[in-house]
Amino acid sequence: MKTTIDTNHSMRVFYLPFAYLYGVRMRSVGKFVSWCFLLLVPSLTYFYLSLPAETLLCKAILSYFLLWCSIIPYYELGYIYNDTYTTRQEETPSLRLTDAQTAYFYQHTRSIYILRILWVLALLTAFGSLNHWQTNVLFTIIWVLLLIPVFQVYNHIRGLKAVLFYPVLVCWRYIPFLLYGYGATHWWVLLLLLLFSYPVEISIERFSMPRHRYPWIRRLIPDEPSKAKFRCGYYIVCTLLATLLIYDNSLPYIALIPYIVF
Repeated sequence: MKTTIDTNHSMRVFYLPFAYLYGVRMRSVGKFVSWCFLLLVPSLTYFYLSLPAETLLCKAILSYFLLWCSIIPYYELGYIYNDTYTTRQEETPSLRLTDAQTAYFYQHTRSIYILRILWVLALLTAFGSLNHWQTNVLFTIIWVLLLIPVFQVYNHIRGLKAVLFYPVLVCWRYIPFLLYGYGATHWWVLLLLLLFSYPVEISIERFSMPRHRYPWIRRLIPDEPSKAKFRCGYYIVCTLLATLLIYDNSLPYIALIPYIVF
């Protein structure tokens, strides 16, 4: 009986939103909270700053929540594909799933994809209806739906090409939160602040992975322990530059929150 319960629990990660990210990819509360925090702080800060002045707060909060709860479960599909199909093409794959979970996925691929996509479509429909299907809302929805095709491109390329494409993938999941307020004053400045708050930093680190520590990055990150120093230096420099940018464009200084926090 206990074995059956444990097996059923291990298969739920394929269906429940956030379960795959937590149970398979992060595998600990700390890492899961960290992953979500790194998305939450910049996306919420610049989402708020891009809102039109007349936007109702309750409507904005609900819109953000619907976007958040559609983007992450949808993004998980890219992780699932990576861990079941892409790894088969690698000589030394990172095996995150058990044999039983992998076999279950191959047997139920269609139902897993359908249920997750229906979840995302339901939330995006609610998001669109709440905002009366305005142009910027439609653009946001289309951008979110393109997330998996972009992830599939990433899943089908390996080596240096994958590392070069990684910035596109990581930026793609942040940008929808700003598209909601597209057209706001200094929108392009907010976009720049959003991208440099985390996506650019983690993309630079990607070039320093042990398998792909490219010559030009060795001066910045010669080994894994040096990443902490790099992050400190990166955020000190970017905080100073962001302060100048915010001052020059008369933006509120809460735009610095992600840089100070990180």
